[in-house]
Amino acid sequence: MLRKIVIFSFLLLMFTPFMLIRDVFPFFRFGMFAEAIKRNSQKEVFRISFFDGTNFENFEPNKIEMTNSVFQGICKNYHYRGQNKVLLQKFDQIAGDSTKNHWKFFKIIEKDTFLLEEWKK
Repeated sequence: MLRKIVIFSFLLLMFTPFMLIRDVFPFFRFGMFAEAIKRNSQKEVFRISFFDGTNFENFEPNKIEMTNSVFQGICKNYHYRGQNKVLLQKFDQIAGDSTKNHWKFFKIIEKDTFLLEEWKK
């Protein structure tokens, strides 16, 4: 009888982790022996510049009462839909200044800057 209890306990201990792997073990990831979470994704930042008559100046979303996170989301959405020129035209309409007639759209990943689109009126 004792031998059957020992064998059953051993088998139960061996297979319990596999039964709980979906429910309990993901919480152990933040425990004492957990590894740091590493993110391999690169952070991309978008920037729009316009020519103000003498030099290029960065478009500030705060001037039109837009937060930077909303601005980045809009730029990312238009970029991945392939509508970069439409985005520049819309920001030209929002700015409403006829002297800003040359716009550029940039994507910045870490230390690299890429010119995505250039639009002139």
